[in-house]
Amino acid sequence: MRKTKGHQIYFEYKDPIQLSKYITDGGKIVPARISKFHLAAQKRLNEAIKRARNLALLPCGIQAYDDMPKYEPVSPVPFSLD
Repeated sequence: MRKTKGHQIYFEYKDPIQLSKYITDGGKIVPARISKFHLAAQKRLNEAIKRARNLALLPCGIQAYDDMPKYEPVSPVPFSLD
């Protein structure tokens, strides 16, 4: 997700970790009343999720979400060996 100078929110369909935050455990897109996005931002979110599903970056269907684990973000901080 990135913001531009017009305070509009845009979503990258190529970032499945960011988009998976707006998908429920059953594979449905979170509604606008829960995500608190206005109508235009919610439409851009829906479009980005649908594009990511078409390119197989996100799984489709309830069965896929039962079998596939959630994405875990990679930390930019290097780990230490203790």
